[in-house]
Amino acid sequence: MAYLHPRATNSSHGNVKLSAADANAVVIANVEKAAASGVASLNASSKVVQNPANANLDSIAGLTTAAGKMIEFTGSGASQVIDATAAGKALLAGADAAAQRSSLGLGSAATSASGAFQPADAGLTDIAGLAVSDGNFIVGDGSNFVAESGATARTSLGLGTMAVEASGDYIAKGGGTAMTGDLTLANSSPSNALHAASKGYVDAIAQGIKWKEPVKVASSSNVTISGPGASIDSISLTSGDRVLLMGQTTNSENGIWIWSGAAAAMTRATDADTDAELSQAATLVLNGTMANKGFTQAATLSSFGTQAWAMFSSVSGSVSGGNGIAVSGSTVSVDALGANLDFDGSAKLKIATNGVGPTELDTAAVYSLTDSANTFGGSFSGTVTATGTLTAGSGMVLNGALYTGDTTLGTGIVHAAFNGTTLTCTLPATSAGRFYIIKNVHTSSNLTIDQNGSETIDGSTNAVTVYPGASVSLIGVTGGWMIV
Repeated sequence: MAYLHPRATNSSHGNVKLSAADANAVVIANVEKAAASGVASLNASSKVVQNPANANLDSIAGLTTAAGKMIEFTGSGASQVIDATAAGKALLAGADAAAQRSSLGLGSAATSASGAFQPADAGLTDIAGLAVSDGNFIVGDGSNFVAESGATARTSLGLGTMAVEASGDYIAKGGGTAMTGDLTLANSSPSNALHAASKGYVDAIAQGIKWKEPVKVASSSNVTISGPGASIDSISLTSGDRVLLMGQTTNSENGIWIWSGAAAAMTRATDADTDAELSQAATLVLNGTMANKGFTQAATLSSFGTQAWAMFSSVSGSVSGGNGIAVSGSTVSVDALGANLDFDGSAKLKIATNGVGPTELDTAAVYSLTDSANTFGGSFSGTVTATGTLTAGSGMVLNGALYTGDTTLGTGIVHAAFNGTTLTCTLPATSAGRFYIIKNVHTSSNLTIDQNGSETIDGSTNAVTVYPGASVSLIGVTGGWMIV
């Protein structure tokens, strides 16, 4: 069915199709146009009817149109003419939905389901606002997200400088507790409780010695510190050479020095420039007259002025034996073995059998024996002091005498016998260690032993009575004699 509208305008085909909702399309024919062209009637197939009353059409009918305009309904039965923008017309001109999305500038997200996207989040907003910088990390600071550089992130994680070192700069730890390489310490003298110690340092401490690097040359005579010359001990020096000075006129100038030039002042070596570093210090000399010798400063120093250097080793063969000592290479031995000295079964030195006689010992000496196995031959007139057991052989005779009258004993008598009536034996002035054996050989008369002056016998000033056939042994002590 078609409806005729008196104000309809002509289309390119003479009619406007308003709706295709049913088979009978609504057509508005331009009657005035048809009449003007000489067409007296519409096509026979057209159905022309009178336009029924309609508020929306009436609203449209009342509008004044113009180019570039379009109709907008503002309510039921209400409409207005608005501008048809280029964007709006492009949207309407789109052949399909894809063309229309393209006209609106929409991407593929426009056709994606809502679940395919992250909902809005404050944390994501923080991250979105961060400046992008090479090497930065995004970290939370407790309230939001911030960007940190690598150095700041390492500090936050509590990492040290080792974290940025190359793996080849450190020894890798293998399986178990074994390390896969040897660790060489640059500092051989640790100064902190947590410093690692080298084997050489530990060995030296265990022996009470602080080993220092070897010196090129050493001097036991004075060297001018401010200008040492080009050589020391006839050894030419180059800058940085270590020198040991032990004979300085000013003792505080002794120590280990660094040579810098013939006219340049020497400076103390950094490993020996304090009292503590030179205490129990030791070093080896490489060249010169003291080559291959070791020297130690064994004193615990309170100042450089108390140094005392001494040689402790030598492999140069310059050690010579004194009297009775033989040196062969690194072996030192007794050079007096033979008729007089020998070794026992335990490699201990002893006097050989019959190895000591009057020609070997000074007869005025006091001979001290500590080995009961020693045997003396010959005749002696001195005093023999036995700290062990002294056994008299068949040829040994102790000086003695037989007295028949009152007598004061002499110092050379050991054994004294008295045979007489009421005799008196007067002791000489006491001497510590002097020994007497006094016997009364009379058959019926007593013998009286009297002390010398104010000296005592067994602590008493009284005389001692020796009955017939009896004997008494006396030994000299301080202030008198003691009966033993």
